[in-house]
Amino acid sequence: MSRSAEAASAAADAIGRTMPRVRSAAFRNPAPGAPPLGSLLDHLAFFRAETLIAFRVIVAVVRAVRAEHRLRRAARPVTDPKPGGRARPPSRDAAGRRCTLPHTGGSRAVRGVFAPGSTVRPDIVRGMTHTPLSPRTRARSRRALLCAALLALAVQTTVVAPALAEGPGGRGGSDCVRTEGRLDAKARTVLDITRKAKKDLRLNAVQVRVTVDGREVLTDALGESMTGVPAEPGMHFRAGSVAFAHISTALLRLVEERRVRLDDTVERWLPDLPKANRITLRMLASNTTGLHDYVTDPEFLTELEAHPFRAWTPEQLVAYPLRHSFWYEPGTSWSYSHANYVYLIEALEKITGVRIDRLVREKVTGPLELRNTRNNFTPDIPRPVLHAFTSDRGLYEESTFWNPSWTTAPGAVITTDICDLARSAQAIGSGELLSPRSYRTLINPGTVGLGGGTATCPATICLKQTEAAHFGLGVIVVNGWILQNPSFSGYAAIQAYLPSKRLAIAVSATKTATTPEGNQAEVVAERIAAALAPGDPLAIG
Repeated sequence: MSRSAEAASAAADAIGRTMPRVRSAAFRNPAPGAPPLGSLLDHLAFFRAETLIAFRVIVAVVRAVRAEHRLRRAARPVTDPKPGGRARPPSRDAAGRRCTLPHTGGSRAVRGVFAPGSTVRPDIVRGMTHTPLSPRTRARSRRALLCAALLALAVQTTVVAPALAEGPGGRGGSDCVRTEGRLDAKARTVLDITRKAKKDLRLNAVQVRVTVDGREVLTDALGESMTGVPAEPGMHFRAGSVAFAHISTALLRLVEERRVRLDDTVERWLPDLPKANRITLRMLASNTTGLHDYVTDPEFLTELEAHPFRAWTPEQLVAYPLRHSFWYEPGTSWSYSHANYVYLIEALEKITGVRIDRLVREKVTGPLELRNTRNNFTPDIPRPVLHAFTSDRGLYEESTFWNPSWTTAPGAVITTDICDLARSAQAIGSGELLSPRSYRTLINPGTVGLGGGTATCPATICLKQTEAAHFGLGVIVVNGWILQNPSFSGYAAIQAYLPSKRLAIAVSATKTATTPEGNQAEVVAERIAAALAPGDPLAIG
């Protein structure tokens, strides 16, 4: 093996030995409250350290190549510079040892191999000249340098790739950025409203995007993600029940493909669900089964508050509502229950044989090109992250990486950014992926007229469903607006679309210690809607 190849091999070994130490240093100093690798700053620290290593690799290989060339020239006979000169044998020192001195050109010092105390003979130096490299030597040099370059690229890719990856913890940049250029009157109005709302509601951060007919009016972010870290539009946050709008759309697309019917009962897929032979897919998707909601169960809330990092399984979640009798006979009233979507997800996975995150990607988020909306099987959030804070447990604390597995079944625990949220609002709210008939079902699957207090279900649970305000399939309808409004663990958001004006509003907000209770992203959106569509109030409360 040549010295250049040996150097390249040694450099590769050095990378393998050094990189774990670089990564270990990053793990020992993570960003406050962050998961492994912390934040984008950790990635940048990686990049700087690994770039330095790559540079040293290149220098080492180049030096090895140059040293090999010198040795090869030293082993060759030198040629008399005079025309027609003959090759001379290597010169010898007084002790008879070879002492050929290759000239490096220019004014550089002449280097050679000498015995200790020996001197350079001027006649030898004058008699030597530079020996041109042979084609084979040039090829070896190019191969060695190429090897060094590839090693450097591989080193830097180990940190750049995770930052751009599609999976959790990836992505160091974003195409979701602030509106560029001079703002028009409508954009300035939206920005002024958002600034005032942030101040009035004492919010930590607000992200906002408004579009009309898909064209941007304004995209911006105000406040801080963490202390000293400005909020950016491209920062990712938890989107909770927005997943239900996507799942219901996927269900309706399966109905259109005649793979299933909305009114199919679910006993073949959910044999352990009580009354499964009277519960249909429509009932699960529209919250008309009568199942209790585990999220309002006092025992569940006590456990969740005590252990916010706990990982929950679907079986553990549905065990809470199954301890209670149904509020009413399936299909006869309306009441919200997270358990409905835990069961619906299980049914859809058995119907299709496809994991729910892949099914939604195939039917909804993929066709809509929602590249920054994705499921996570861990509490991690893709970088860059909008951090969240809450006082839910009596003290103001960071809640960014509290485990969200309790919110629904695995595969539907999603994060997104504000640009994807606005695109989702427009697409779901307009029925872009559905036939007109399926879209009408999405908006009203038969829920209007249901609900209202009874002897077995209080009016605070069985809410009255009216034409002006009711639940559809995975969406909420309010005065013509079609929306979803997730709010949990310090995150609050809303996606809302008004078909009559083709107006989409997306807002995400995080709290300070003095922020009022409730989903304050709704309040920001309501104020924006009042300015842009005064005749169509977005009155969610």
